[in-house]
Amino acid sequence: MSVVFKPKILVVGPCEAGKSYISNFIAEATESRGGEYHPTQGVRILEFECYGESADETKKSFKAEVELWDCSGNRKYESCWPAFWHGSNGVILVYRKRSEEQAVEQWYDLFVARQHLKDSQCIIFTQGDVSPSSQKLNGVHNVSINIEKDPEEARVAFNSFLASLFANWQSTQIDEEDGIISA
Repeated sequence: MSVVFKPKILVVGPCEAGKSYISNFIAEATESRGGEYHPTQGVRILEFECYGESADETKKSFKAEVELWDCSGNRKYESCWPAFWHGSNGVILVYRKRSEEQAVEQWYDLFVARQHLKDSQCIIFTQGDVSPSSQKLNGVHNVSINIEKDPEEARVAFNSFLASLFANWQSTQIDEEDGIISA
């Protein structure tokens, strides 16, 4: 029997970094890029199911009922961000230009460090030949993706990230149960 895991994963980064495109791909909400740029207004929540196996030694199978929160990079929504990150299990940072790295560090500070998430609960998706050079982002797994040329790489990276989130969630559940039993 598989365990049902209901992660809330935020997709954050600068405006026009490709967050919606990546979110749509992961959630299988669309297949083609096409069209003109339409900025996300606040947040879009995509819900989908997928199956996986834990990243730890138990190799426990799970069903994930994912909430993928595609968050606008526009700072005019900054007052809403605490509501976005409340109860999140993981963060996908997205950027495509070296000049955006400082902004990505700020997204990391707000959505990962400030929420006391571990680096293993975050992944960076870069597009093109950009990879983080920041010391702050060294502990975060970085994947350079090109969905149009190699869609499988993005899917494998997301599924691996999801398995890591499941293992973290499972460990937290065990710790909470042990705390209840020993109380």
